[in-house]
Amino acid sequence: PQNCFLDPMEAMEIRRPDFALIAAPTPQREKLIDEALTHDMHILCEAPIADTIQSTLNIYRRSKNSKKKFAVASSYRLDQDKQTLEHFLREPDFGKLNYLVMRFTQNMRQHGSWGAHRHLMNDPVLMEAAIHHFDIIRGLTDCKEANSIYTQSWSSPWAQYRGDTAALVTIEMSNGMKCLYEGSVV
Repeated sequence: PQNCFLDPMEAMEIRRPDFALIAAPTPQREKLIDEALTHDMHILCEAPIADTIQSTLNIYRRSKNSKKKFAVASSYRLDQDKQTLEHFLREPDFGKLNYLVMRFTQNMRQHGSWGAHRHLMNDPVLMEAAIHHFDIIRGLTDCKEANSIYTQSWSSPWAQYRGDTAALVTIEMSNGMKCLYEGSVV
C-alpha cells in the first residue's frame, strides 16, 4: 500500500521515478507531462499528445527544451492484421497500390459510451480516433509525410457531443498516393 498512490503528483514527489507513462484522458496530459518534466523524468505518452493544438505545442516546446527523452506511442499500425496487410501490399503479385480508402465507424452516440471526456472535446473523431488511423495509412502507403490534407468535419444533430463527430479527409501522400478517410462515432 505504501507504493500505491491515487495522486500522480504525490507519487512523483515521493517515489522520484525516472520514467513516466502517460495514458490519462487527453485534457489531463499537459499538466501531467509538465509535472513529469519538472520531476526530471523521461516520458512515453499515448497518442494523441494532447486535446488541443496549443497544448500540443506547449508540450513540444517544453519537452524539446528539457534534456529528457519524450516519445509518443502509436502501436495500432503494428497490430498483426495491419502488418499482414502491409506485407501483402508490398508483394509484387498484387501490383502497385493505386489509392487507399479507410473507413472507421462506431455507434458511440450515448454520452459516456466512448469515455465521458471525449463528449466534451472539440473534435473527438479527429483527435482520438483518426490520429491512429492516419498512422496506419502511413504504414499502408509506405510513406511518412503528406503533401496535402483537406478535411471536413461536422456533428450530427442527434450526437451527444460538444464537438464534431464525423469527418471526411482527403490526403495526398508525398509519394503521390491518394487516400480518403471517413470517420464517424454516431
